[in-house]
Amino acid sequence: MKKFLLFAWLVLALVVVATEWTDGFHRVAFRADRDYVTPQDAVLATPRATSGGPVSEVYLRKDNSPPEAPVQVSEWVAVNAFPETDLFRGAMHMRPHPKKPSTWFISTYSGLVLQATREQGSGDLRVTTVVDLTSENLGCLLSFALQPNERDEPTSIFLFYRSIDDARRKFYRVVRCPVKSDGIALPTDQQILIEQEVEHYEHLGGALDFDENGFLLIAVGDNGLHDDLSEHSQRIDRSLFSGILRIDVNRTGGETSFPSRRLPANGQTGGYYVPNDNPFVDHPGALPEFWSIGFRNPFRMHFDTVAGAAWVGEVGQDRFEQLEKASHATNHQWSYREGRERFHRSYLHGRPPTPFLGIDTAPHYEYFHQDQDYCIVAGPVYRHQRYPQLNGKVLFGDNQSGRVWAIDTDAGRSPQLLLRLPSGKRHASLTSICVDHEGRIFTTSFASRGGVASIHELVPQAPAKMPIRLSETAYFKTLSPLIPSGEFVPYTVNSPLWSDGMEKDRWFTIPEGTLIDNSGDEQTHWKFPKGSVFIKHFRAPDDNNKRTRSDNIETRILIQGTTDSVYGATYRWDDDGQDAILVLKRDRIESMPVPRSAEGASDTFSYRLPSPNDCLVCHNRDNLNLGFTTAQFNRPSEDASQENQIVAIGRKGWLKKTYSLDELASLNRLVPLDDTEASLEHRARSYLHSNCSLCHHRDGTQRTHFLANIDIPLNDAAMVDADAQTWYMPIDQRVTKKVIRGGEPDLSLLYRRMTTHQDEHAMPYLGRNTVDRNAAETIAQWIRSLSEP
Repeated sequence: MKKFLLFAWLVLALVVVATEWTDGFHRVAFRADRDYVTPQDAVLATPRATSGGPVSEVYLRKDNSPPEAPVQVSEWVAVNAFPETDLFRGAMHMRPHPKKPSTWFISTYSGLVLQATREQGSGDLRVTTVVDLTSENLGCLLSFALQPNERDEPTSIFLFYRSIDDARRKFYRVVRCPVKSDGIALPTDQQILIEQEVEHYEHLGGALDFDENGFLLIAVGDNGLHDDLSEHSQRIDRSLFSGILRIDVNRTGGETSFPSRRLPANGQTGGYYVPNDNPFVDHPGALPEFWSIGFRNPFRMHFDTVAGAAWVGEVGQDRFEQLEKASHATNHQWSYREGRERFHRSYLHGRPPTPFLGIDTAPHYEYFHQDQDYCIVAGPVYRHQRYPQLNGKVLFGDNQSGRVWAIDTDAGRSPQLLLRLPSGKRHASLTSICVDHEGRIFTTSFASRGGVASIHELVPQAPAKMPIRLSETAYFKTLSPLIPSGEFVPYTVNSPLWSDGMEKDRWFTIPEGTLIDNSGDEQTHWKFPKGSVFIKHFRAPDDNNKRTRSDNIETRILIQGTTDSVYGATYRWDDDGQDAILVLKRDRIESMPVPRSAEGASDTFSYRLPSPNDCLVCHNRDNLNLGFTTAQFNRPSEDASQENQIVAIGRKGWLKKTYSLDELASLNRLVPLDDTEASLEHRARSYLHSNCSLCHHRDGTQRTHFLANIDIPLNDAAMVDADAQTWYMPIDQRVTKKVIRGGEPDLSLLYRRMTTHQDEHAMPYLGRNTVDRNAAETIAQWIRSLSEP
């Protein structure tokens, strides 16, 4: 009897360890053979039963309070560094104070250099203005540098800015601003070191830093709109473009430096000497300031005194962004190469110049123009023990996507993705990366409106952990057939996203006692309460008999965190369709047969499975829950009842605003491509709205300006006969200048992106590797109709 009681006690203890009973319902804490708690030490809750029992909020903490932030998919998170002020709007560049802790200098686009100090003890923030050029004829203050010295405070600040004179001539200027004893540098005291006339303000580079000898490095671009039209690259005998200049601002003289011997064309220089050991000092006809050459747009540069080299973010043109390691006499190959490929459209036609100047130097690392990665921003080499996992790695990011990486200084290594910053017109774009003396990492962003963080601090957090197998989640009653647990509601939408012809099953649920805020207009995204869960299951269509695996392809789970954040995961099904495995990094299923509804480059294609980070590309703060709008849901359900989905959800008591059928009939809604009762324009614009407006909206991607929202009048959408911002980038070897050219699909960039098989140009973004036949035909017909009277 004692043995039996001991055995029973042990069984009970194991049950208590594995599970707990809270508020009358059962929670799965962890499995005996697997620990997969979240960063908040969470427990996974069972969805509400169909009997109407209480629903848990997913991934609750052990104290049962919902998480304050979504479970992150990376080990780093961006925190607003200065939430108490909007003074740093338009932040372009940030540097730590040379001597003082918790003190930084920040420059803004409009021409300010500010000093920010976080007071020790109180934590109060004090901000003072050091330089104010806002009253000057300033185009933009691109960067600044602090001259090294032994004093407690900087004695000079060096600025690189764009300027225009009274005759409307444009220049870039590098100036010295002496700092007075009160910490202020007056614009009237600035001394112009370099004034170079420019054709326009594009591709000026604009980075400044000091090397280990105290010489000022100045990174300058080719000033060409595209294709190096001005022929500045690989030229050191004419103007100060397309290279890194190196000057002695102390005018040391003697064996160290000498006065410059000649002026650049259309430019003025003075107030500095040229180091004697600059590499092209003795080259006939050369401007001796050049130290490294062959750059298109070196927007950010950081000199690493340990390695004696400058890390440069070289912004590419058509295909590549490049992280360059520049040093004495290196030649970084623009414009005869872009990244690994020969560049044939410049005056060099893909061939190195003869005679060749400097040391032919390939990029340290390069990445394609895809996934919204279009504009590299170089950061410093991290040399601090605060985050030992980053020690000795180069930090860099992308201005457009907001991604930030770290990479080894040894060549041939792959970068580690740290996180993705908020991006887009509303959330600004990455402009610089800063590491202070305490090892803290900051990023500046060009925030264009108040209330948006301009400066973030990157801080580590415990990595998110999700159940490894789909069967280990609490969301499904059975996997074969796939039946969700509890009160998950099936739904569909009027105009679905294209996903390479895959068929989809969709469900969602919300916590008991909560409501969906659907009180906006037809196009406003519904707002869901914390703990809501969304499931989308992808199946191969049954029109293909060539499959060698089950119909099940992937299942995606999205969970509502806070009111402005979600997190999610993708599960890849095994070939026999019995279970699915968590996708931790972006993955692919190779040799998938192309469905009949799609057109591929061949009979098979590579199907892309998104990573947790990819989820946040589309499900961002502007579009948390795609498809959840009244215009999308206003349709009959696909079950036998054929009841209107909004009416059915309203009857469950889940909606803040309910509708009658008569009211719904009067509302605008999206329509599918095959709705023959709808007009051609309605079908075409519904497709563009559901597939494109998640990026192409007023606060969306910075790279283009056209708006795909169906509620915006076509004349205001910057689509028809509107210039394309990236027209110079060839698609299938052809350049297309208009977003839509009325009457001519083949001369419309929108249509060309929809039908190309080039990954870097294909749209809709992320969701496709094949062409949607029906959509391409519909859009082509619509574009042709736009030429009709």
